[in-house]
Amino acid sequence: MTNSNLNLSLDHFLIGTSDLDKSVEWFSALTGVTPSFGGIHPGAGTANYLISLGEGSYLELIGSIPGEKPRDLGTAFSDFSEAELFWFAARSEDISMHFGALHDLGITTAAPFAGKRRSTEGRELTWDILEIVKHAYGGCVPFMIDWKETPHPSATVRPTVSFSTFKVTHPHADRLQQIYRAIGLDVKISEGASQLELILDTPKGRVSLTGTGSMPWFQGTGDSVFNRNSSSR
Repeated sequence: MTNSNLNLSLDHFLIGTSDLDKSVEWFSALTGVTPSFGGIHPGAGTANYLISLGEGSYLELIGSIPGEKPRDLGTAFSDFSEAELFWFAARSEDISMHFGALHDLGITTAAPFAGKRRSTEGRELTWDILEIVKHAYGGCVPFMIDWKETPHPSATVRPTVSFSTFKVTHPHADRLQQIYRAIGLDVKISEGASQLELILDTPKGRVSLTGTGSMPWFQGTGDSVFNRNSSSR
């Protein structure tokens, strides 16, 4: 049973890539749907393409800014030999509440901070992020996001494909499930080799996107992925 005082819902799924342009071509050939350019993350050295999954969730292809030398967070994607589902985000309606509640539960997080992206129209979109840190579960533990006043990408991005199923598998399923319950995330975990799997219904039929949830640059430090200057609590 999940924590009734905390409520998270699946927000978006991240596919990491060392070549954004080639991954857009790959996704289009696989599904029959071409992702829309989302924008650039100032100061992070990354850019993204987006696909709405409808009903409050979306898929994000993220990597180093095309045409630029990899820098900052963008360098982390240089080691991806192919596009891979490596992480996911859960939506919070109140990041500050989750921050305090997780601290009370003894779960270590980085301090909340504001993320931002410059849209194709030149607008700066902002949101709040909270990461659980100092654990060995990699991308199988989601980060939390609160969109605040920013319109949710699932409602503003085209094209759309249908979200069918999301599955998490991990060799320490019981312990990981305890974390999900504590943070208020209702996703069942199966025991086995570490894997994230997102199943989509597309114009070309049912498609399975997978990844191991491996985040070697994160596991080496146990600190914030997005905010390198963040302190943990």
